[in-house]
Amino acid sequence: MHPTPSRRPDPRPVRALVALSLALTLLLVLSACGSDDASDTTADPTAVPSSAPSSIPTGIGTGDTTTSPPPTSDEPIDPNPDCDPLAPFECAMPWPSNLYLEDDASRTTGHTLAFGPTTLPANWQGTHVDPSAWRRMDGYGVSTPLLVHFPNLDVSDMPTEYTVAMSIEDDAPILLYRVGEDGSLDRIPYWVDLDDWDANPARKTLYIRPGVLLEPNTRYLAALRDLRDTDGNPQPRSAAFDRLVRGDTAEIPTLANRQDRFNDIFDLLEGEGVPRDSLTLAWDFVTASSDTLHGPMLHMRRDGLDRTGTQGPEIVLGEPEVTPDDEHEHWAWVLRGHIEVPDYMVQDSRPGPPIADPPRGYIFHLGEDGMPTPSGTREAPFYIGIPHSAIDGPPHGLVQYGHGFFGTARGAIGGWTHNGQLANEHNVIFFGGFLTGMAEFDLAGVEAMIFDFTYFTWLSDRVHQGLLEWILLARAMKERFGDLEPIVEQNVSIDTDRMFYLGISQGGIYGATYMALAPDIERGHLGVPGQNYSLMEHRSTNFDQFFLGIGLAYPGRAAQAVLLSAAQTLWDQTDPGSYWRHITAEPFEDGPPRFVIAAPSRGDLQVSTVTMEVVARSNIGVATMENYDAERDIDLVDKTPYPHTGSAIVLYDFGFEWPEGGLNRPPSFNRDDVDAHNAPRRNTAHNEQMFHFFETGEVIDTCGGAPCSFPPSAQ
Repeated sequence: MHPTPSRRPDPRPVRALVALSLALTLLLVLSACGSDDASDTTADPTAVPSSAPSSIPTGIGTGDTTTSPPPTSDEPIDPNPDCDPLAPFECAMPWPSNLYLEDDASRTTGHTLAFGPTTLPANWQGTHVDPSAWRRMDGYGVSTPLLVHFPNLDVSDMPTEYTVAMSIEDDAPILLYRVGEDGSLDRIPYWVDLDDWDANPARKTLYIRPGVLLEPNTRYLAALRDLRDTDGNPQPRSAAFDRLVRGDTAEIPTLANRQDRFNDIFDLLEGEGVPRDSLTLAWDFVTASSDTLHGPMLHMRRDGLDRTGTQGPEIVLGEPEVTPDDEHEHWAWVLRGHIEVPDYMVQDSRPGPPIADPPRGYIFHLGEDGMPTPSGTREAPFYIGIPHSAIDGPPHGLVQYGHGFFGTARGAIGGWTHNGQLANEHNVIFFGGFLTGMAEFDLAGVEAMIFDFTYFTWLSDRVHQGLLEWILLARAMKERFGDLEPIVEQNVSIDTDRMFYLGISQGGIYGATYMALAPDIERGHLGVPGQNYSLMEHRSTNFDQFFLGIGLAYPGRAAQAVLLSAAQTLWDQTDPGSYWRHITAEPFEDGPPRFVIAAPSRGDLQVSTVTMEVVARSNIGVATMENYDAERDIDLVDKTPYPHTGSAIVLYDFGFEWPEGGLNRPPSFNRDDVDAHNAPRRNTAHNEQMFHFFETGEVIDTCGGAPCSFPPSAQ
């Protein structure tokens, strides 16, 4: 028997309201999480996991590893048509379920993602997330994990993020396939996380995390077999899945109309030597098309550039923050101003989340064609830092800066990131705007939406606007900045052929999305980057308060798992997980390829390095350099020697251990002497490599033929 299902949360209104009041107070510190000067606490480091083979083994056929069919659960089949009865613990499991792929010949994939009114989780008030926004999708997000539940599941023979090669071995208990258009099946590597945030082993959600970036408009198939509990007993099939296996669904209409699809699944698996009788559970799903994932952003890019002309929007300067009279150490001038840009957002007219005086977020303003269309214009602020070297100096290039977690445009010139020092050393001018949607002024709306994820579009829609504003700011800087009166008066010469992108933390994460879109920048550097927010959140200290709030608003870890995975499907419209392949390997709209260095940091508490190892494994034109790490290689990845021309990943190590494998929470270790997240940008080898790449497109070794390892004593 499964434990009591979590399909309907207990409202407990009085207790929850008190808790929510506490959560709102705590969430006010969210903006401090991940800031450049966040302090650390000291704890014992975890053990270093063992390394696994670094290449795909030969002979990856599956074979039949079970001796008898698994038992069948005696739980009744849930009659609720909004819920999938295949995994009767949480309504939308197994996630992502084919149940919600409504046939729609007008869509690229042939489907519309159609959840029922009670499919997505309910908050503490019993209000389910409104599924309307998900109907824009024609499949699931490419960054989605697979979610399922079996009580007291034994995962001891399943891969962690460090042993991904285990997932494609013949006897793997979980088989993940990509289904080709001709019906062929290709094994997909993965690892599993058994939800460590849930203390009850009978209720833990199993996350099956693809070890590569999934492709858009693609069918995937999961097959689970010979699963055991921690006492060695076989995990039972659900009654619904057992009927599908036996073809005994005629008396249950909600299953009968799925029988043909599952017969096809069983036929495909049997063609790979996996008998249907061996299965504990199997299902398939389809990812959303690029038309759905990227169509709105590409439309806004085309339309925004057309509306602002070949020179981009006019640059309007305000009072400078720093002038030569201030005798600043690095900056001769710090300019502030704005550009006026088309605004493709409109303020949400819905009531808002269930808190006092809820803010009003922004969502797409849609035209008759269903695409975002301007509702007017808005002023997009920026900062520009002009170093002393530019005054009466040689021509200076331009570096667009991407700020950190819910940060500000001022990050381009401020703080201990030493941009001013770099500007003087390398003859560049820094500039940056806000990433609207995930900037400081968006924080109140993001905090509020935690209490009703119906409003998640306040984030997922509005980030489109922020990316467009970055595109238009870069165009204006390229075409207009050098002709501004103060620039001419100070005899500052601009070399627009030297135009680069540098993003740190959130700017490194969203820098991948931006570099896939930026028409005026060829090369970028992504500092401590990642991708797939639903994966990063669990392993990041930045989201501690977020999980406190969501845990109070949406009781039940399984419900939260579905909620975050559903949100990721909308987030994938801008999340770098759906854009990485379009930087170098598959440029949008036949544009030229762009190139980046990604520089993750081992032991990063804020942005997990594992997310970039997924990119490394994905065969999308991003090399993993030969000095990746002294202790372990990335499973199924061939490393590339220096020098290399093209996109690349270079790991930096400041003496932190690798986090424990299969643990979907932030590492428990901290040190007072160094911060793995902030250390790379201060490092000479890191910055030398970055600027050589900017100027030449070549990735060179700046670490002396060894891994880029810098213990605290060397700092």
